[in-house]
Amino acid sequence: MKVLTFILLACLATAANAQVYKCVDKQGKTNYQGKPCQVSAKEEHLEIKSDPAKESEAKAKMQMLQSEYDTQKARESQEEKQSIENSMMYQQQLQNQINTNPGVMMQAPTAPNQTRTQ
Repeated sequence: MKVLTFILLACLATAANAQVYKCVDKQGKTNYQGKPCQVSAKEEHLEIKSDPAKESEAKAKMQMLQSEYDTQKARESQEEKQSIENSMMYQQQLQNQINTNPGVMMQAPTAPNQTRTQ
């Protein structure tokens, strides 16, 4: 949801200075578009003025959302790294048991985030 909001704010910030053309075709249908009208259509160039206060507010919100997004991604990356390290440590414990007592059936150590059942 935050990513969608970020994209929306980014689009609004860039659209504030966009050129808009009002085009009326032969049938009288009016279209608004960002590129010049076709030769057969009547064209009117519309001047869109941006509000500096709203634009700076949108930029501040966009930066805040980007910061939150970056923080969340960093947290997820750290959790994934910790999970991989725990898995590797568990595998090393198993390998050590096998190397220490080859031929003896042993109970596997409890994996991280798991409880031993009797």
